[in-house]
Amino acid sequence: MNKTCQANREALNDPVMLSSDDEDREAQQVVGEIQAMVQAGERKHKDCAVLYRVNAQSRALEDALISSGVPYVIHGTTGFYQRKEVRDIIAYLRILEDPNDVEAIRRVLNIPKRYLGKVFFNHAQEFAHKHGMAILDAMKFCPEAGQFNYRGVRDFLYCIDTLMHAKEQLLPAQMVMKVREVTQYDQWLAGEEGSDDGADNPRIENLNALAGAAQRFSSLRDFLFYAEQAATKSTDAENGADKVQLMTLHRAKGLEFPVVFMVGMNQGLLPHQRSCVYVDGQLAPESVEEERRLCYVGMTRAEERLYLSTTENYQGKQIQPSMFLHEIWSGQMARASSF
Repeated sequence: MNKTCQANREALNDPVMLSSDDEDREAQQVVGEIQAMVQAGERKHKDCAVLYRVNAQSRALEDALISSGVPYVIHGTTGFYQRKEVRDIIAYLRILEDPNDVEAIRRVLNIPKRYLGKVFFNHAQEFAHKHGMAILDAMKFCPEAGQFNYRGVRDFLYCIDTLMHAKEQLLPAQMVMKVREVTQYDQWLAGEEGSDDGADNPRIENLNALAGAAQRFSSLRDFLFYAEQAATKSTDAENGADKVQLMTLHRAKGLEFPVVFMVGMNQGLLPHQRSCVYVDGQLAPESVEEERRLCYVGMTRAEERLYLSTTENYQGKQIQPSMFLHEIWSGQMARASSF
């Protein structure tokens, strides 16, 4: 007997468009929407997922969620303030606030590589204790600082001294950039990952996001206090935990949520600049085909309500709305995506 398949679910509403000045205001707007739904009893936190193209975009979202007291979980990676490159730069800044911060010094003594091993650092600590001097002075004067270690010690102390002088004139966001410049961290990071140019490195994007986070603070001490507190926030997935879900579009494949927010619907983010190929100054359409499919995947994660968010600026630079927004509203997106 022939049977007819028929959908019983009502048609979904059109996507809700959100627009903001920058990524921080975008995040605040998204969190505000989530809070309104939860407070109205329409949704739980865990019903809401926020999707983005690259991990660096989680920074603004995490800041907004933390400041609002909204619990969240990040899928597929650690929280922003727990990421290695972020912790490295913060460690340098901690030394500027407390030159005797042994753990911070230990973390970045060999970042970038200076060939100063644990044995050297232990001897420097013993020398400092024995002679009642600061650890940075002990590193300079202890016998183990001579010979082969001298160049590495000199480089590290030069970086700290240069940054100490800059600290008095620069704001926290500027100090994040200054640390990267003086230590040549970006170049080291690119070399560690076998890349000639770190401009499109996701970890470099995280450092740019860190500078964005620091813009909200006028005091380095206040920024470091916030960053340390944020790093202790639990972002682990717990079965049944009522937390907002944060993840990249790639991580969202195969999942569904009642409410989905897609943030950063902008050229350079979605489609991402790494995927865009230009020929004679014109965008090659085939170069963004995978990005288009990724956008479609994100949209179809929403079971009941979909928000699409665009921003005018990202990491201090003006940015245009995504080309996919026109396709979505003109109905071309569904026709262009085949699965």
